[in-house]
Amino acid sequence: MTQIWLFQANPSEYKLVDEIPRRVSTGDFWLVKQLRDDLRTGHKVILWQAGNEGGVYGFGAIARKPYKTHGEWRVDIRYEPLLKQPVFKRELRRHPLLRKLGVLKMPRGRNPFPVKEDEWQALQDLISKDKDCVSIFTPYKKEEDRFTNGLVALLQLSSRCDGPLPVSSFLRDLLGIEPRGETGSFRVLRGYDGHADAELCGAASCIRFETKIESGALDEKQVQRHLKWLERAPQDHKLLVLLTPDDGSSSYIERFLASKYIKSFCSKGNGRAVMHLEWKKVYEQLKTSVADCNATAFSRLVSQFLDQIHDRIFEQDFAGVITKIAFGADTGVFPGAYLEALQTDRAWHTPRPYKELDGTGRKLLLYDGDRKGITAEVEIKKVEHATWDRDFPSRNVFANKPRRFKEPISLDHIRSVPGFENFGRYRKDRSAFRNVTREQYRQLIGGWDAKKSAIHELEEEGRQ
Repeated sequence: MTQIWLFQANPSEYKLVDEIPRRVSTGDFWLVKQLRDDLRTGHKVILWQAGNEGGVYGFGAIARKPYKTHGEWRVDIRYEPLLKQPVFKRELRRHPLLRKLGVLKMPRGRNPFPVKEDEWQALQDLISKDKDCVSIFTPYKKEEDRFTNGLVALLQLSSRCDGPLPVSSFLRDLLGIEPRGETGSFRVLRGYDGHADAELCGAASCIRFETKIESGALDEKQVQRHLKWLERAPQDHKLLVLLTPDDGSSSYIERFLASKYIKSFCSKGNGRAVMHLEWKKVYEQLKTSVADCNATAFSRLVSQFLDQIHDRIFEQDFAGVITKIAFGADTGVFPGAYLEALQTDRAWHTPRPYKELDGTGRKLLLYDGDRKGITAEVEIKKVEHATWDRDFPSRNVFANKPRRFKEPISLDHIRSVPGFENFGRYRKDRSAFRNVTREQYRQLIGGWDAKKSAIHELEEEGRQ
């Protein structure tokens, strides 16, 4: 029976993700601190990285028996290619057999660690499990994981059965990139420390997704960790997609993508990039893909997923605040002048802080009670405390210039939006502010723009 050994590398001295790809054809030598008389040419080797991201990163074999040089015992190990995905120690600790590995019991032990045959076989079974096979029915506790899994599962299912949503169209239409080679791996990366939420991989490209189902939720440090892992992927073309409900043209997204580390990652060449993708565009792409299809099991799954996106992301995600303007000498805001002042002002003061707007790129919509309509909107960069203004101490700093509506969004249109039927009608609906969901925002703004456009078209026809 062939003996199996585990060799552990200290990440501060030897990083397997860097060294294995460079030395896959030649291998490298390792120091032997014990059991050297038991090592034989051809013995199997497990290559283990220590540290916070510890686990199995690859395999190899003993290339020659141990030898002494420069006062130390060494052994040459021939490397196999780096694993597409490490098997992290967190996953191994949950395994009934692999949790007994010597390196987990004694992480400060000396190389090499002996490995039993049944442990080797359990590890091979764990790796050979069809990890590329995702299922739309897989249960996840975390909501974001469920939405990530739903999208990846549908893409995989469509690709495997020649469905109406090929990955090539998805990438080309939504991200504007040409696919590089075949996408053979569809994976949800839940449970992998430091990684993004999912990936679509092939021999030439690795595209990973960081998914958020609420706007303004991106974490720069988290994305930096994802990029560090993505850098280590062996493919030439690497892309991290930030899939969120945020408006892709918002200053919030522009600032995030312009951060120092992300710009540095994008400038390193070899096709590395970070892109933002709106859930709204994914929704429209999925909807279009099955619009003209006959009713099939796949189209029904897509329709169910669309319902989930609509009900959870669009109807529950917070998009902004409608605030009612307080006119008067005590506020310094006057009906005939505030719209012009908005073009030069950098902030709008309110009596209470809208913390949900702070740093999230969400909108502040201004309702003019005299004109009975929403007259302007602006994206908020941050919320500050203005110590000099006792009555209106919250200073909502603009991220860009406010948008003025040529015609105020009328009270009738506001009340036509579900949830706003009684806007301003009763005492509880006359509060100084109202939260707006993403779906309500879409109907308020998009519906009004479409309505006014239709009215203008009718007016033009009337003139002809």
